[in-house]
Amino acid sequence: LDPACAETFDPDRTMLGDEQEQWLLDTLAASTATWNVIGQQTIFGDVTLGGAVLNYDQWDGYQVERNRIVDSFDATTNQVVLTGDIHFAGAGIIRSGGRGTGTPVGVEFVATSISSGGLVNPAVTDVVKAIPDVVDAELDHRGYILHTVTHDTWSAEYRMVTSVKTPDSDVFVHATYAVQAGTNLMTIAQG
Repeated sequence: LDPACAETFDPDRTMLGDEQEQWLLDTLAASTATWNVIGQQTIFGDVTLGGAVLNYDQWDGYQVERNRIVDSFDATTNQVVLTGDIHFAGAGIIRSGGRGTGTPVGVEFVATSISSGGLVNPAVTDVVKAIPDVVDAELDHRGYILHTVTHDTWSAEYRMVTSVKTPDSDVFVHATYAVQAGTNLMTIAQG
């Protein structure tokens, strides 16, 4: 839990590369869609802990580039980041101008694996949930997310399996989160 190394804040440090970052910024700026979706593989939101970077291979390890992208988000549009398998499920708010207090400019839905075990000890669930912009986290179970999108609402239903070791395992709903268009805020509709 040491403070982040100096390289973390190097403006030239990049996950996307200059060309792909510019493409993303240009595409978002030109979009007239109701929902702007970024599908990618690592947690995008700020999940640092007391200034410590828990995983340098996530966007926390590329903070300057992430801030450039977040600063390009228009708070009046609907930015949705869909994050791939990190072996636990989570949902959070993306803010411009500081986590926990900045302007909400997007939401993030983090999908867990469905057939492999977890990599993060479920004993730290309360620590993860205490991170300011984390709305919820589920570290005990694996599963998938069913997204239902209309012009006015984005709904994400987190479906979990009781056991990854049982092929016909029961499936249950951990929680359902809803985002109303134009708010960039998430409510727990069920859970």
